[in-house]
Amino acid sequence: MTARLLTVLVLSPLLAACSPSFDSASQVETLRLLALRTEPPEIAQAGADGTAPAPDSGSLEELVAHPAFLTDPARRATVVHIACTPAASDPGGTACTELAALAQPERFLAGADLTAACAAPGVGQAGGITFSGVAACGVAGCEPLSVPLDPADPSSGVALPAPAFALPADFWLGDLPANRPERILGVEVVEVALVLDAQPGDLAPSAPVADGCGALTAFLERFLAAWPANDHVTGLKRLHVRGPDDTDPPNLNPALQGITLAGVPLPSTARPNAQAGLRASFPPDAAALHQPYVRRDATGAAMSSEVESWTISWFATDGEVDELHGAEDAADLWTAPATTPPGGLVRVWAVARDLRGGTAWTTELVTVSP
Repeated sequence: MTARLLTVLVLSPLLAACSPSFDSASQVETLRLLALRTEPPEIAQAGADGTAPAPDSGSLEELVAHPAFLTDPARRATVVHIACTPAASDPGGTACTELAALAQPERFLAGADLTAACAAPGVGQAGGITFSGVAACGVAGCEPLSVPLDPADPSSGVALPAPAFALPADFWLGDLPANRPERILGVEVVEVALVLDAQPGDLAPSAPVADGCGALTAFLERFLAAWPANDHVTGLKRLHVRGPDDTDPPNLNPALQGITLAGVPLPSTARPNAQAGLRASFPPDAAALHQPYVRRDATGAAMSSEVESWTISWFATDGEVDELHGAEDAADLWTAPATTPPGGLVRVWAVARDLRGGTAWTTELVTVSP
């Protein structure tokens, strides 16, 4: 073991010298899923008295980026959401965290009950896999989509379920034994976002279907057929389900107001190769969103009282960001591209995370011109 370790340590500098260079994780040069969020970031099922500290459902949102969105406003990517809900009596891992399943999305959709998806879109199933909605994402963000029931009749459009999740009515952690840590720590629903570089219209039913359920089934079949050939990316989001004995206030998402470059609110301009600091700006009430909480160990025992601090992740379609992640009050050095990008525009994103499941983002443009 020692010899092997020494060999690795000796060879590491040599390997580093001849290793290929990799693009920064902050560069958006192809299809990317930069963030996922739920609103609200945690949910709860009502107790016997009919009250709950948080809603039992939430909307799902995605931040999908592609440099082509800048020059082709009509371009879209398609997102399909799948949810794995743990069983309240056995809140362990789910199929949504298995690497084999993540590499083969057809395993998710094969295990999802599409009949239930049509009758109650987004409602989870304890211990099961459920369909949580679809969205179309472009330069203006993501939005629900519709497809025609009859490809020969554009007016026959039907809306497909928008991304959302709701706890099943029978999901209740209050029946767990008093010593189970989940009564305080809660459990996590795992949301999987499958992002495909394909126009939603190209995935619409190719033959007439009778109703919205038929349209959804045909849409998902074409989505899966296009998955191997088209650029795609998969992302995970853990949605926190509060335990009945949790004493923290319900978590809220952070909030962002905008981005400044060298102290100037974006959109703004920059010269090629110019260097300036990017900063996130926040609304006046942002301080109230830095919530207090109790940090606990794996058994649920209290360790310390904390107040949220947010991190900011930076992304851009061109130029170079110095640090991918930084503190919320810190500037991140951005170097403008050496040459004028297509259309003269660079899109910049800031993603705020409270490291407890809360997420927010904003995006702005920089015009690069000599």
